Amino acid sequence: MEGGAAEALFECRFMGGVGRPVHLQRVARPMPESDLWWAAGRDTSEFHQLLAEQVDLRARLDGALPR
Repeated sequence: MEGGAAEALFECRFMGGVGRPVHLQRVARPMPESDLWWAAGRDTSEFHQLLAEQVDLRARLDGALPR
């Protein structure tokens, strides 16, 4: 961010209280004419759960089809 990037996008994964991962996607941008950055985040846990289900279903389908 110190290198003059216009934006920084990153995602973190934490373990929630019930042992499930919580994914937070964050974006940070510099404020004009300042050394400060502002940042916002959103919970992307449901997206990651759906993606994992899709990957699992695809693998099961590939395993069920004759080659």
